[in-house]
Amino acid sequence: MDRRQLENILKYISLVPIDGTTDEMTPHWHSSTGLVAKIQNMVSEFDESDLPRPQLKAYMEAAEKLMTWRGGICRDVNIPGLMGILKKLKTAIEETLRAPIPQTESMFPYIKDDLLRDMLDRDFMDARVANEFQQWKACIVLCGGIVEALLYEYLLRDPRWTMDAARKSLPKKDITKTDLANQWSLAELIKFAVDNGIIKKYKQASLDDVIRTPRNLIHPMKEVRQAGRVDQGAARMSLAMLEEIKSELESVKGPPP
Repeated sequence: MDRRQLENILKYISLVPIDGTTDEMTPHWHSSTGLVAKIQNMVSEFDESDLPRPQLKAYMEAAEKLMTWRGGICRDVNIPGLMGILKKLKTAIEETLRAPIPQTESMFPYIKDDLLRDMLDRDFMDARVANEFQQWKACIVLCGGIVEALLYEYLLRDPRWTMDAARKSLPKKDITKTDLANQWSLAELIKFAVDNGIIKKYKQASLDDVIRTPRNLIHPMKEVRQAGRVDQGAARMSLAMLEEIKSELESVKGPPP
């Protein structure tokens, strides 16, 4: 099931004023029917094996009957009916997305913790959708959070190995404790991972530039002081670096060496 596609459909539905009155909707019906046509095309792209497709397809077929098209232009539309169908479509997609993602369909199948795996799947999808909708800052911040969670998960597989005094760049913190004083920063996680051979050293500079530093953009004043790069290129580089780290950690079987 393509959850990214479902997320995208929700984004387009959010652009249609479906919660307004008929009078409020009327001035927007030309642009709204164009959006509905876009949504219809997206629904039609689902494979026959996708579970939500029959229900979504039925809604869009019903929506099509409420619009009269001539010459590629919608000439008439049943506004109340169309609003009602889009609300049902929105509810059906939200219910589908709320269900936990099966481990076999997860983008992080090697992570055993169901809650963590579901959170990472959600954030990864959100990061990709943010990139597609040109929400560069959101994409960058989400990528940083995912990298932090992946490194934490890896190091907690065998805490005794991680906290061994022989480890290089070991922070004076206990990674097994959840209080704020013992929380490792993303910079500490990256340095520890690089110095102990978990991540290739040549990637450290890229991780700092692409993931760690831009992630501070979540703090508005840091963004002002850093005058960092927040654009399409930075977002795409963040996604690419995240994919690399994900792939490296995924290839490791079991706890740290």
